[in-house]
Amino acid sequence: MENKLVIGTANFGMAYGQGVNPEELSVSSINNILKCAKHLGISILDTAISYGDSTKKLGKLGVESWNVITKVPKIPHKIEKVDNWITDCITKSLEVIKISKFEAVLIHNPRDLVGVNGIELVNALKKVKERGLTRKIGVSIYEKSDLDNFFDLFHPDIIQCPFNIVDNRLLQKNYLSKLSKLGIEIHVRSIFLQGLLTSNHENIPDDFKKFKSFWTHWHSWLKSRKLQPVEACVRYVNSIKEIDRIIVGVNSPLHLEEIFNNYNKPPIYEVPSLISSLKKELIDPRLWKKTKA
Repeated sequence: MENKLVIGTANFGMAYGQGVNPEELSVSSINNILKCAKHLGISILDTAISYGDSTKKLGKLGVESWNVITKVPKIPHKIEKVDNWITDCITKSLEVIKISKFEAVLIHNPRDLVGVNGIELVNALKKVKERGLTRKIGVSIYEKSDLDNFFDLFHPDIIQCPFNIVDNRLLQKNYLSKLSKLGIEIHVRSIFLQGLLTSNHENIPDDFKKFKSFWTHWHSWLKSRKLQPVEACVRYVNSIKEIDRIIVGVNSPLHLEEIFNNYNKPPIYEVPSLISSLKKELIDPRLWKKTKA
């Protein structure tokens, strides 16, 4: 069976996540994680120009043998030539990471595709692919409506989207199945909801304690099924056959091994009953700054 796991690198370059003491990883820690990942048969890294020093650290460590996916940032205001800007972003990032080609280049802000530069942006990405600077092109989205807004303009090679055991909105109306049948690769992120789903009840960050009823239900559900949080999250996501890649952020080789071991267990198909009533303020990270206890 092909290994679907991808190493997310946000915490390589900045403090990231909502778990206990999120922190930026040192070069030494990253190196240990990459060695472990290689040993486990993982070959893809997911990064972004906006991930702090992550690309510099990858370049320092040497990742020529890896397949690297990156994301270009939001288009600057009043830009004159999107083509030049995209090419410049990608070539500079290749130089920093010290590789000759990306596995994929994704648009980080899907709203750019429906703005005044949408068509120019799509054409610029296609040119970058034609030049051999990347094998694939795609978009990182937050919800189904993002894709609906630009799909007439652009059929990407890859869609990256949030998906987890309490946020499976993209399964509605067979949406993932339809994308898969169109030949679009589906990469999922946030399978632990940036660490929230794996936090102990007493370690839930203050800003999220307003969702007390959910946390009580979630931990009770885990206990009744005799499941650990990481186990439940990984085994559920791995049950969705349309998903091609599963992006995971890890903070140590031990953490990665825990994920990998659960990835190789039989899938689970059940989800907590409360998820149908979850508020968007919990499952959409864009709204978290507005979330107060």
